[in-house]
Amino acid sequence: MDDGHKLSNLTYNIATCSFTEDEHIILIQILLNNFKIQAKIFYVNKKYPILIISKKFSNNDSHIIFKNLIKPFIITSMEYKL
Repeated sequence: MDDGHKLSNLTYNIATCSFTEDEHIILIQILLNNFKIQAKIFYVNKKYPILIISKKFSNNDSHIIFKNLIKPFIITSMEYKL
């Protein structure tokens, strides 16, 4: 449950550093097609890719859709990450 965190009330980070660029693209398409969640690849230190879900570059409320999607699976001690 510790593979990401909330950067702000409008932005979530999913730690996907071990994914290839192609795998990131596949995950982005799955999130969009199945859940209408818009995500973007962001590079930490120009070399470590992570997935960002943010109101800043979304046409919808992807960050809220994402939060509501994962919320039932978060244990009480990790709810602060939402």
